[in-house]
Amino acid sequence: MNKKSNIKAPLGGALSLSKWVWGVFFLFSFSSLFAQSDRQAERIIADFINSVERNSVQAEFELTTLDSNNRPMQVQNGIFRMRGNKFSLLTDEFDVFFDGTTQWTYMDAVGEVMITEPTGDDLAEINPIFLLREHQNNSTIRFAVGNAGANYSIDLIPSAQADFSRIFVQINRSTRNLVSVHLVGRQGFSMQVNFTQFQRGVNIPDCYFVFDINNYDNDIFINDLR
Repeated sequence: MNKKSNIKAPLGGALSLSKWVWGVFFLFSFSSLFAQSDRQAERIIADFINSVERNSVQAEFELTTLDSNNRPMQVQNGIFRMRGNKFSLLTDEFDVFFDGTTQWTYMDAVGEVMITEPTGDDLAEINPIFLLREHQNNSTIRFAVGNAGANYSIDLIPSAQADFSRIFVQINRSTRNLVSVHLVGRQGFSMQVNFTQFQRGVNIPDCYFVFDINNYDNDIFINDLR
């Protein structure tokens, strides 16, 4: 007559197996959570870019150039306007106008306006929204450490070929307006752009995106590099 075995597995072995199963489950859930968070961060950046491209925007900004120790070297204030593929940046030291094809860069210190037909990379160096659009598809996008409070804090880590090692973006959670862009350069310097009075749907005529010499001194030197 066969008897059923009364031998039981050691309790310690059962606990070890249980810990292993829960550990695998935890790691899988943890990885899935971060993947979901990254997708949400990507969507926030994409939605912001799409929204700006559909609406005209105007904002005041403060541009700060920082040294390798994150200390301010130069601060400039100005007005940023954009509609579709056109934009302008106006400061006390320089003005930039882009009508979708031609760019005018006026430097007050030398009384010169430089005319060019910039590439996408050229535009990304000047327009922070073009910068986000340029690096949107070739960057790792994720929520930054300390993503809390009134703003989304998002990191874009560009490919190794980019001039910047990190693009740190803050977008207001309720308005979805751009609050700041911090560019960390690979050569030790960085730039911080803070935006205030960010408005959408502003009526901006085409003349705001074209350099008009009548608004400046008539003895401006015109340097046409087209």
